[in-house]
Amino acid sequence: MGTDAASVLSEGLALPEEDRARVAAELFASLDSRDPEYSAEQALVWAQTVEERIERFASGESQGVQLDAARQRIDAALADE
Repeated sequence: MGTDAASVLSEGLALPEEDRARVAAELFASLDSRDPEYSAEQALVWAQTVEERIERFASGESQGVQLDAARQRIDAALADE
């Protein structure tokens, strides 16, 4: 990471949570700009969802799911469609 990127990251991490989520969403959206259905708003929702899930896991409220079990649940849900 170049010096400029490191300083931007440092400044970004000092932002309040909501502002960090907005910045992350905009950055994610810029990476996926090839998909016209993907927007900064969708990225923000995903970023917020991920952060909420991490917080629930870190607090012990959620125990998480093993990757294999998650894949099986996803495959089953897709098969039902």
